[in-house]
Amino acid sequence: MGAFAVLVIAVPAQAGNGAAELSILERVEHDSNPLMQRHDAQAVNGSVTSPELRLSEDTATEHLGLNVRLDRSFYDVKGFSSTDLHTRATATTKGEVWEAGLRASLDYDTTRTSEQDASGLNIAGIRHTGFSVSPWVKLALTETDSLTVDPSLMRSFYEDKRRYTNYSVYSANPTYEHQFDSRNSGQVILQTSRFQTEGTGTVIDNIGPALGWRSALSERLTASVTAGIRRTMPTFDPSSRTVAKDAWNYGYSLSLTYRGEQDVIDFTAARAPNPFATGTQAETTSLSLAETHTLTPTLSYGVTFTHQRSKSSYGGVVSDSTSLGLQNRLTYHATETVDLGIEHRIRERMAEPGEGRALGNVVLARIIFTPTKLAFNW
Repeated sequence: MGAFAVLVIAVPAQAGNGAAELSILERVEHDSNPLMQRHDAQAVNGSVTSPELRLSEDTATEHLGLNVRLDRSFYDVKGFSSTDLHTRATATTKGEVWEAGLRASLDYDTTRTSEQDASGLNIAGIRHTGFSVSPWVKLALTETDSLTVDPSLMRSFYEDKRRYTNYSVYSANPTYEHQFDSRNSGQVILQTSRFQTEGTGTVIDNIGPALGWRSALSERLTASVTAGIRRTMPTFDPSSRTVAKDAWNYGYSLSLTYRGEQDVIDFTAARAPNPFATGTQAETTSLSLAETHTLTPTLSYGVTFTHQRSKSSYGGVVSDSTSLGLQNRLTYHATETVDLGIEHRIRERMAEPGEGRALGNVVLARIIFTPTKLAFNW
């Protein structure tokens, strides 16, 4: 069981095409099993203060955006308190027949949060630093055809080298797209990626073709699907005596979105390689179904179900983990400046089939306060 309260103070400013917004979020919480342990689960109580700065600027051909959030947390269990930093940056520009952009992120947190939905090796008090950078260029070949190139780099570093392995992921997915009509387009994609660890000599390359389709099925329903195969080619440090064996894998992604007058429904499913801090790459299959229903102009209800399974088998060592999540939430827009909400979360994690399961139960209550927005020239 658990509860938290949130206080958000936002003071946005806008002049011309620029905007700035500063918010402060205060949260208190209780979590019955934050580390998702199968035995001897330890509950925590604490608070998190999160100031966040959002900057943006737009012109007819350019966009710049920057989000910076600082999380200062205090908990009643040793090792849980921390000061974390999360930043996101975007930039886009375009000409007559081309577009280009850049996405970047930086996270300075602990493995308690960074590994919760990844390797599952989420231990309190161990520092994690991760960053990513993804430039992209899109060139219009004709009125209906385009080519996009999007190389990317992601790196993760860990304070504890005994439990965790630093790694990098390099990827590029050049995509040719044809617009059949105003509602439908198809893609031909070459998927390439490399997972590389630091210090252990593990390198796993992936390459293969994929086909995609995007469609506006109606005014309210949109869909996209991608499916393909890839060759997975691992290599290991010879001193480890780990057997490297190439294999074929398949991958896919599916997304459906329905936007009605009172309901918004999102469904996603995917299977793709996923880097783990344990020093290996897993095949992760994920599923998510979310709905938000507007009961009245001021009251809405939402529910989200998630399922994720990650499996790897390199060198004869098999790792298999499954996690489930169910979230129910009720939000009341009390006034122009006050929103109230309650939320219930259930989490379940199974590290290996037949080895028991970890359960977490959280109840949240929140208050969001947004004072009158102010605009000024700069």
